[in-house]
Amino acid sequence: MLKANFQGIKIEESAVGNIFNAPRYSEEIEEHILYDPSENYARRVVQQIEAETIEAREELLILRSHIFRKAVLEVYGKQCAVSGLKIESSKQTLLIDACHIVPFSQTTDDTIRNGIALSPTLHRAFDNGLIAIDNNYKILVHPKLKDYNPAAGIRQYEHKTLLLPAAEKFYPSLHRLEEHRIKFGYS
Repeated sequence: MLKANFQGIKIEESAVGNIFNAPRYSEEIEEHILYDPSENYARRVVQQIEAETIEAREELLILRSHIFRKAVLEVYGKQCAVSGLKIESSKQTLLIDACHIVPFSQTTDDTIRNGIALSPTLHRAFDNGLIAIDNNYKILVHPKLKDYNPAAGIRQYEHKTLLLPAAEKFYPSLHRLEEHRIKFGYS
């Protein structure tokens, strides 16, 4: 079987059908992640995943995850939306993650509007409900969070406005942000 290597991801041709073309296929996925409305998107992604073999599903999910990360980092300028951290080194190391607002495993939604660029620490804080984002894109910090070093801690970002993508069509989904707040008990 023919194998493709797309940006460090090895994928067998059978992983996504006989007409697999890694660059074209990944560009198609990126277009969907960036521009598709999320209403029917999740249903279509589930159908696509279910149509594949078990091995192909895993490879497809890895490819989708890679493309989601790349797209989120691109629209946020490789900068943390909360802290503003933006560091690149000669080793091509980025210190920013692409964070799902509501996990892909729960929604099958890897559209750009279900993503935010965050530093690893703030990504973990968001995933654990220590921070959230309101409908005005302001940072909320959980009232039970104890910050022992305020100058270097998380509470310093409370009420700060999220650094948003240049294009409004890529702003985080208010619906997904509300789901996140409800999950973690923000009123």
